[in-house]
Amino acid sequence: MLNLRRQLETGPNDKNWRAFAARLRRPYMFSQVEVEKIALLIHSSKSPVDQLILELGGKGFCVKDLAEILLEMKMEKTLFELVEYIPIKIVKQPASYIEVGENKTIKLSVEAFGLPFPRYQWFKGDDEVPGAMEATLQIDDIRDEDEGIYCCRLHNSRDPALVKFTTESEVKVHLKHNLKLTNSDEDDLGKGGSVCLHHHIINHPRSMSVLLGSSFTLVCEVSGNQPVQYIWYHNQEFFTETSSPYLQVDNATEYHNGHFHCVVKSSFFEVKSKKATINVTVHRNSISKAISPEIITQPKSCIVAMGGVALFCCEAKGSRPINYQWFKDGEVLPGSITSEYKISNIMSVQQEGLYQCLVSNRYATKLSQGAFLKINTCLNEPVLSPDHTATDKVALLIGNYEYRCERRLNAPKADISNLSEIFSNLNFKVVSLLNLTLIEMKNAVDNFCELLGPGVYGVFYFCGHGFEENKSCYLVPEDAPTGYVTSHCLSVDYVQSKMQKQETEVSCLILDVCRTANKVTCPEVSVPDYISMEPSLNTVICYATSCGQLAFENANNGLLVLSLQKFLYTRISIEEVFAKVREDFGISSNIFPKGKIQNPEVKSNLKHPGRSFCDEIQYTGHTQAYTRRQLDWERCLLKPDDTEFVANPQELGIILQLNFQTEFSNVLTVFITVKNPGITQNCIAYIGKHPNTISLMGDPTEVTSDGTFRKTKNTLQDIQKIKDKLVITIYIKYSLDGKNYQSEDTLVVLDYPLVAKLQLWRDMKLPCRREPTEQEDN
Repeated sequence: MLNLRRQLETGPNDKNWRAFAARLRRPYMFSQVEVEKIALLIHSSKSPVDQLILELGGKGFCVKDLAEILLEMKMEKTLFELVEYIPIKIVKQPASYIEVGENKTIKLSVEAFGLPFPRYQWFKGDDEVPGAMEATLQIDDIRDEDEGIYCCRLHNSRDPALVKFTTESEVKVHLKHNLKLTNSDEDDLGKGGSVCLHHHIINHPRSMSVLLGSSFTLVCEVSGNQPVQYIWYHNQEFFTETSSPYLQVDNATEYHNGHFHCVVKSSFFEVKSKKATINVTVHRNSISKAISPEIITQPKSCIVAMGGVALFCCEAKGSRPINYQWFKDGEVLPGSITSEYKISNIMSVQQEGLYQCLVSNRYATKLSQGAFLKINTCLNEPVLSPDHTATDKVALLIGNYEYRCERRLNAPKADISNLSEIFSNLNFKVVSLLNLTLIEMKNAVDNFCELLGPGVYGVFYFCGHGFEENKSCYLVPEDAPTGYVTSHCLSVDYVQSKMQKQETEVSCLILDVCRTANKVTCPEVSVPDYISMEPSLNTVICYATSCGQLAFENANNGLLVLSLQKFLYTRISIEEVFAKVREDFGISSNIFPKGKIQNPEVKSNLKHPGRSFCDEIQYTGHTQAYTRRQLDWERCLLKPDDTEFVANPQELGIILQLNFQTEFSNVLTVFITVKNPGITQNCIAYIGKHPNTISLMGDPTEVTSDGTFRKTKNTLQDIQKIKDKLVITIYIKYSLDGKNYQSEDTLVVLDYPLVAKLQLWRDMKLPCRREPTEQEDN
């Protein structure tokens, strides 16, 4: 603190106590009069700095607030006394390629953060660029000899292991050539027109080998910026049509072997891409060698105020070099080719949208999940009534796409992921489940309804196959047989009745299914009791489409969620959210397959129509119910503890580390790292055996970074089917004395992770508990 006082008292104008006071924000701000009163203390031999700090302490000003101000003022030495060392993180890489004419000026810039602040040194090839020790390298009057490969070294520590290098930037210098226009061209340009010489494909689909069951993405990018349609062909036969330049296949089968090409069409031109050959290979009882890229960190949705900064990150592992290309709403963002995409000083709602990253190397391409950017305009949004609060908010999201009897769907996995993130950010307790049987769906609904109660906002979302019969909507489970009828499916009326019995403040059902008649005529059946229930006054249902219509998806998302995620963060009523979705479908008709249409339908009888997904939670008078609900919900999300142990045979000295992540409530990702290979070489470990009731989502994949530890990613799905404690067998491949070996006797017990504790597989009706109520808090 003595150093801080000295710097604020004697520092230059941009680093003295007045500059410090000017950077304070509410509720710590001082008026100009208050600042001048503090300044007068110097005449009575008192310190203005001491008085400033004293008054800030009275306002609750803490060390974190102090560190933020010192960071803005770049007072590195004082800041380092308060904050621990922060390793360098490169926020923005320099351009990867610059082509420029002689005698011009170029700038290569890097943005990075760390504490101490980063120091910079630019290199051309292996040689330092003399005097180039700033974040920006500027070369004026560039010449032939300046052509080459540039990069920047960043450091803020004496430890060489903490040094960072930027990606390489290639600078190409060329002589300028004048383009002579014909007379007709000159006439057109003189009239303010533009000359369009030729539309061509600038990025053709690439051939690749993919593992059976894995995903792959084909890209076909065309020059120009007018609306186009992409028509994809497989072995000369129509495959699908998309409105974006990429085609993603999530589950490669032998059917996908062969040639793909794309025809790009608009009202004015048509071009055909080159053929790309897809070779689907089978690897049994082995681990893939991570030749194809694997996305480890998906971009996340965010809400940003006007003038703020949005940062999307997409981290991938695999054979290098790994290339990145960012998209917004399916359109290429030129020059956005690093693992991070940053939007600074956001000033327009036009920057709202869905952002995705296409990751590729020479073997394959992968498309990231979508991340939605919501811009908070504040002034343009209505202020919600403080009377509208919830005692709690709970959401159950179910997505079925792996069907035994129906076409596999592309959208549910990504849609569930996107909505799970959004509702979590809105303070909902979210349970997200993939690929459930009928029994599992019913039990999931029953458990979900136990979390509901008076004052609670409940949201049920389903994405998958569905149909309508006798004015009732039915949701198809993943185990439905061929020729399924209503008795094989879950009725929406069942879900609605279970939710209404809990006397919720809001029961919201979002149904992303088709509403056409079933393919098989259903025989006469008795009407279940729940269909004749009394209607609730607090229910709103959003159907993805109208009665008799289909619901569509593109290569990655359902059209409903593509629209819905634009408005969920907006502080408007629930009914207004769905009204905006309907309006959005009306103005975005070009997203539908040719000749098709989809009209969302909304039914609502909310007693208080002003209620919003953004309403705050206020559980006064319901503390016991809230606490019980919190504990029950956390039980569904409990992961195994990270662990480190010596693997068998222990005499080899191999130390493994297990880390766990989860994106869905019934999918567990296990990262297995060889922390110490012991006396072995080329040691790698992965899950080789697991209970027959569950399965691996794809093959185990090596995701080793540039470090020394080899790591694999193993994703276990269908966790809800576990009947006994989860026991996995870890296989270890290694070399010793020039020979290759495999150990298969390391067992790890993971107990009952995630929703396994709920035993959703049981064919029984779970008892429905009533929530305790309170008159007042103690």
